[in-house]
Amino acid sequence: MEIIREAEGKNLDAIAITDHDTIEGNKKAKELCRDREIKIIGGQETTTADGHLLVLGINEKIPSNLPIRETISIAREKGGFLIAPHIFHRYRHGIGGKIKEDGVEVDAVEVYNSRYITGLANKRAKWFTEKNNIPIVAGSDSHIPQMVGYGVTYVDTNDKSNILNAIKENKTRIELKKTPVSLFLNQAVSSIWREIKSRINKRF
Repeated sequence: MEIIREAEGKNLDAIAITDHDTIEGNKKAKELCRDREIKIIGGQETTTADGHLLVLGINEKIPSNLPIRETISIAREKGGFLIAPHIFHRYRHGIGGKIKEDGVEVDAVEVYNSRYITGLANKRAKWFTEKNNIPIVAGSDSHIPQMVGYGVTYVDTNDKSNILNAIKENKTRIELKKTPVSLFLNQAVSSIWREIKSRINKRF
């Protein structure tokens, strides 16, 4: 609920809650927002064998750790809208140059991810989309409520149900606001610590 309140406080009309490899958080958000103005876009950040892939517009979980072409095929069958996030952040599992290979077609690329240090990967992603004529989006990549709204995609439509189609038609512009380095690093350390604990628990 904190994420929803943060989004409403920043006057966002819609947000996509895309937890890693699950849609349960998204389902809960939809329930909480049933009588609210803000729209929750169905979605999941899927871990493929080749990197991360955002799948929006779905109501079913997408399997994890499959080759990206297989993941894309399954997502398309479920009506998924595909966005490649942080594509040139290799340490964050970006799929990079695999886009445009045979069978690796996405609907949009995230050219602005608010969690960065130098911004070079974002610039490279922007250049890549311009070269290949791919629609663009921005993303907060907010793992905590305070980070919501740092990457905003403005969509040229008055119909909230038409957001994904408008993105596909490249009717977007993005607003850039860098996540404070201190907040980014604190969140990164927390994520690393959770990953370590998860691996320890699996081992024992």
